[in-house]
Amino acid sequence: STQSTWGCGGFHTLHLFLMQCATVCFFLLALAHPPSYTLIFQSSPRLPNRTFIPPDFFKITTNSTMHHPGLLTLYCARSENLLLFVHQNNSIAQLIAPCNLTEVTPKNTPKRNAEWRTSCSVGHQNFISPRVLNSTHLISIFNIGAPHSSTSGLALVNIYTGHITAYPFTLNVRKRNKMHHAIAIHPVTCSVLFLNSNGTHHYLGEVTLGGNMVWRFDLSASLWEIERPYRVAHNYSCQANPSHCGDWIHPNAVFWDITHNAVYLNARHMNTFFKIHKTQNRILWGVGTRGSMLFFSDNGTQIEVPFVGPHEITKIGHTASGIETFVLYDNHAGREDHLRLMPHKIRTAQLLILEVHPDVQHVIVKWNFSGNSASANMGSVYPLPTGHFMMHHPYTMRTQIVSPNRSEVWSQHLHHMVSFRAIPVYLQPLVKIIKIRSSEVVFHVWDVALRSLAMPGRLWLFQVHNRMLLTHVAFAYELYWQPTVLRIPLPRSSDLFEVQVASADGTRTTQQFRLTH
Repeated sequence: STQSTWGCGGFHTLHLFLMQCATVCFFLLALAHPPSYTLIFQSSPRLPNRTFIPPDFFKITTNSTMHHPGLLTLYCARSENLLLFVHQNNSIAQLIAPCNLTEVTPKNTPKRNAEWRTSCSVGHQNFISPRVLNSTHLISIFNIGAPHSSTSGLALVNIYTGHITAYPFTLNVRKRNKMHHAIAIHPVTCSVLFLNSNGTHHYLGEVTLGGNMVWRFDLSASLWEIERPYRVAHNYSCQANPSHCGDWIHPNAVFWDITHNAVYLNARHMNTFFKIHKTQNRILWGVGTRGSMLFFSDNGTQIEVPFVGPHEITKIGHTASGIETFVLYDNHAGREDHLRLMPHKIRTAQLLILEVHPDVQHVIVKWNFSGNSASANMGSVYPLPTGHFMMHHPYTMRTQIVSPNRSEVWSQHLHHMVSFRAIPVYLQPLVKIIKIRSSEVVFHVWDVALRSLAMPGRLWLFQVHNRMLLTHVAFAYELYWQPTVLRIPLPRSSDLFEVQVASADGTRTTQQFRLTH
């Protein structure tokens, strides 16, 4: 019936018609002009305030045109024997010394740190290759004892308190046989994949924090099968016994892809990085001078091997068809035949994005970026969740953030302090609002660290005014620090919301946002 309590059925029918038209028009306008939002709160973790450090102690300078909320840079200071966490504004968030040192006085300068080592009864370069385990802890190689005679072990470091739990253990009976250069960690079991070297013999191993060896791969024996034919073809003098050929491998970087059961090893003096099947204990392929793959520029032109003596390799993508993408820190400096690939002049380190197509044995150089800094060895490059890259040059003591359009957007200079690497660290998950529709909000979320294993996460959406829980979603973070896309229903009953995102260890980040129509 169209009768109304007003006794005016025709008017009521017209009223309903106009209301329906208004609803349709409002919906169409909402599609054409979706609501926007204003971010009004962002949680931020707080580390201890190290006010006892003189403001100019480390002489850190920054040139910045951008800001990454929550980003810390972790430096592994080689001479100072420290782990140093630095904010983007140059303030020091945390400083960790090998003996739980809780005070630094002005007389201890980077040029004169013998007192620190003596008081701790440890040698120099205790911390090597720190890796983020979760939002509160990291694991690092930890050398214990006097220089050149130290025992290798591992250190579990509490980022907030600075407390160090050391796990020393004997790897082998060989003299000076210890962990070397780089490690990778399993975020669930906490086992550690490491490189072991005594100078002439190398192997890969996986060890628990309790010292139990659970996997081992003989690099020297496996890689000599590839190296010897190359040496014969190029008339090298040392061809018979690999143990007499010096440091012919120099493994210096490792990436553990847990999901795909693979280990990627960079062999600097072979100018090649290799993929190793972890269960089958065999090398699947190599990319570089000792590999069989052809290189092409992004426009399809065939080119020579584009790197010389690289140091850091990180996997950043893996498609369903088996195409793998890597970011490589290329020192552009090497020895022997590698030097003939480049002009005999000062070379600068570069960032390389390589796309490997194993099925057709092709490698495509997607893009590169020259850091305008020479680095004979060491150095690092790591992806950031935003698509940017953090690049570090030890000998110029300079760290850069490079955007996807190949431009420097931030740099930090550590005067008089050499660090093996500069590692991006977040102490809580990241969340970003990508799009808001009339009934849905799209979030991109990232875990606290780059993972090769899908880790669990959770998202909660609340109405702020009454703390009503609107949505609770369990999800798995995407691999390789790619954005995890979450589409969450958005009710019209409120315009002020709070989103919380948790990592696997329960650490949460919180954002509040207000809809603006």
